[in-house]
Amino acid sequence: MNFLNKINVNYNIKLIEDYLLNKDFSNILEKLTNLQKKNPRIFYEILLNLDPQFTDLSNRDLYKKKFIWLFSFDDRDSIYIQNFLEYYCNRNLPVDCLFSEYSELISEKLLNLQIDSIPKELDFEYTIHNSSVLQNLVLFSENKSFFFLRACAAFFEFLEKSKYLIYPNSTLCYFYVIRNPKEIFYRLKNQYQSAEAAMYELFNYGDSLFINENNKQNKHQYYQNKQSWNINVNSWIDDNVFSSFRGNLINFEELENNTEETLVNTIFHLKQSGLDIPINYDVISSYVEENPFPKENYDQISNNDKKKLLTNLDKTILEKFKFDI
Repeated sequence: MNFLNKINVNYNIKLIEDYLLNKDFSNILEKLTNLQKKNPRIFYEILLNLDPQFTDLSNRDLYKKKFIWLFSFDDRDSIYIQNFLEYYCNRNLPVDCLFSEYSELISEKLLNLQIDSIPKELDFEYTIHNSSVLQNLVLFSENKSFFFLRACAAFFEFLEKSKYLIYPNSTLCYFYVIRNPKEIFYRLKNQYQSAEAAMYELFNYGDSLFINENNKQNKHQYYQNKQSWNINVNSWIDDNVFSSFRGNLINFEELENNTEETLVNTIFHLKQSGLDIPINYDVISSYVEENPFPKENYDQISNNDKKKLLTNLDKTILEKFKFDI
């Protein structure tokens, strides 16, 4: 960064810090919007430098825009819900919303900055330290009111650094789609044509990060900390996480067999979380009629595969959700 840009950054940081001190959030948003349009590099530097102040709970009123998260171990399991919410909100919300897969959206936003120092591979360490910065990059650079984002990462928190996967200031609520791991295994086995590869992903034997296939072609590749199915599920059904971020659990089997009722419940949860949205049963019925839930066929898995699944799966989760292996 050249000398003049450094002066510009420091000037704007001081200005926004004064606004924060006086809780003048409207001027902060106006300043960030203008900077994002005129000088994205300076805009990003300010997000980096003021990240601790922005995420402080005392400044929650800065976040007029909100994320609504759609999580699942296999993010394909939340696509139907996301498509429904887009259909429903387009007909019932008077404000603009954005619907996307999270990692692809982050990659797109970083590409637009054109900053060479941002790494190509956004590994777990990078996403830990920059999780709030990346989300602010989305919120403050889009003229949208709500962001419905699909992801497969497990929840994480590093309390000593006040770093989380999602943040209370900017999150309205989240949905977690939970599915029988036997069905996930069967799908992965067909996908990879290998039971071993399916087990490898389901239980994260390599302690590896997950990257969306579409994201592999991007300049900045965002890797998600998916973890094993056991860890992923437990992270999102944790009582503290569930209450702090207003979670809602969607059982995939219920979504498949009682689609309309499940979709009604998603709108109720949005409404209970503070979204001013009507309950329109006709629109929900129309969506289900126009978009029947896609059925998947499953054959029996081998006794050997069943034994491996039962050995490695968290028995408490299986019993709680009555998942038959």
